Amino acid sequence: FFSKSKDVYPGKGTNEYVEDTIKYSALSKVKDWRKTLSNFHFEPFKYDGYTWNTIEHVFQSKKIQLVDPEKAKLFTIESGNEIGKGDGLIARKNRKLVKLSNEQLSDWSKIKNKVLFEAAFEKYKQSESSAFILKSTNDAELWHIVMRGKPERFTHLEKIRSMI
Repeated sequence: FFSKSKDVYPGKGTNEYVEDTIKYSALSKVKDWRKTLSNFHFEPFKYDGYTWNTIEHVFQSKKIQLVDPEKAKLFTIESGNEIGKGDGLIARKNRKLVKLSNEQLSDWSKIKNKVLFEAAFEKYKQSESSAFILKSTNDAELWHIVMRGKPERFTHLEKIRSMI
């Protein structure tokens, strides 16, 4: 899956392999269900005292927070800034609002998976429709397609699926 996944029957998407399509029939009734699994999926949720439009907003904000906590708040809806009010693509485009030092990059690499897990957990805990989609993936491995990169298994979503 990725943010621009085609809306096709489960098992018919790019690089999908499904032995029993009936197992995922609930997903076939939900338009663009794959997009919901993306960090760019637009669905406001509360996390860490703020409201965010996407998981991508949280991810970029928490990285920027290591350098400039005030600029990091621009990614929240409460800021009233266009970044915070925008979609995941806007958040991604503003990821270089500040420059991280090598030490800050090292710090970020230590916490980024925790940030991703916590933000995603809050989104799926707060949204019945997103939780339904995630649960309806049953025991499938969830692979995120990265443009110009290798697919990445989203084990954090698989873990959240078992918790909600």
